[in-house]
Amino acid sequence: METPNEGPLTDLLWSDPEDVVEAWAESPRGAGWLFGSVVTSRFNQINDLDLIARGHQLVMDGFKYWFKNSSLISIYSAPNHLNRLDTVGAFLKINENLERQH
Repeated sequence: METPNEGPLTDLLWSDPEDVVEAWAESPRGAGWLFGSVVTSRFNQINDLDLIARGHQLVMDGFKYWFKNSSLISIYSAPNHLNRLDTVGAFLKINENLERQH
């Protein structure tokens, strides 16, 4: 199935965190949104979460924690993206004590 040009599926797929945005902003991708620490903290509070783990965003070092409270992590598992970018692949492991390893 093709990803629709707009709507909730597109927003989930193409929206990205951004440190300089507090709430919402238009995405330079042309689809989805940029979201910031305020909406992320609120979402985590409403849903009783400590961390959102997400992919589908190029991160050169393989992973990146977002915002001052590190309430969101982007994980990028593709090393040497398209044989053009010197990206590191990473993974996130959370053990039974909720301790993180990457």
